[in-house]
Amino acid sequence: MDIGGTEIKYCIHDTDKPFAPDTVKSALTHADKGGKAVVENMFSLLDGIGSFDRVGISTTGQINPETGVVIYMCENIPDYTGIRLADEVRARYGVPVVIENDVNAAILAEVMYGAAMSEDFVIGLAYGTGIGGAIFCGRKLFYGSGYSAGEFGHIITHAGGNVCGCGNKGCYEAYASTGALTRMASARFGESLNGREIVARRGDPRYDELISDWTDEVVYGLVSIVHIFNPYKLILGGGIMENEFILSTVSQKLIDSVQPNHKKLAVSAAVLGNAAGLRGAIHLAQILKV
Repeated sequence: MDIGGTEIKYCIHDTDKPFAPDTVKSALTHADKGGKAVVENMFSLLDGIGSFDRVGISTTGQINPETGVVIYMCENIPDYTGIRLADEVRARYGVPVVIENDVNAAILAEVMYGAAMSEDFVIGLAYGTGIGGAIFCGRKLFYGSGYSAGEFGHIITHAGGNVCGCGNKGCYEAYASTGALTRMASARFGESLNGREIVARRGDPRYDELISDWTDEVVYGLVSIVHIFNPYKLILGGGIMENEFILSTVSQKLIDSVQPNHKKLAVSAAVLGNAAGLRGAIHLAQILKV
């Protein structure tokens, strides 16, 4: 299962067969109803699947993968913080379960099956309503001291700037997420458009300027991340990064902005799309020792 703020994607996977994207189903998360309601929603979906012998879950929020506890989740899902997700699944179904942060799971999948196969050191970011991140180093995910490493959306790029959903001012995701792009369009032009619709308006000088300003914001944060970690490969995910023009623009601006010894950086779009979190959850469930 892949629990996001808008949808829960889910499937049953037979380990003797290749992953089948056409088996993936989805349902609304109903995040506004709170964490307990989201868990009950997940249970109703699991109940409808039939028999299974283990569960892998990719979920939004900061996760302790050893205990399966949601360490922290902002108000995108109220009262999700503290939920012992793994224990609840085990208590209801009596099967082994593994829980992982959604961006960690997605980047793990890209390393195992997608854009970064066989890479040893990869930094990944996902651009959507906010910005999530993951660090893959030494053929494993890097968690930091409290299982919360990779919160790139909350580095400060504009001191004292716009208020972020986390409560701080000037966070990267308040300026460089796809959500920030749509807010910029609304503020400048009074139009409510999603990211794809904004990019589709390229050629209109007003929107060309908007896209240029937004890609500058994306690069401001990436320059710091690249200079801190010096990765070989940077994977950029989220629907907007699937657009070749956006990816190439960000990549070129980034290479132009970093110091000479960082210019060998490879920048790639994530290739597994919306199924990446599921693929990561499946992989973790398959290798789970029970």
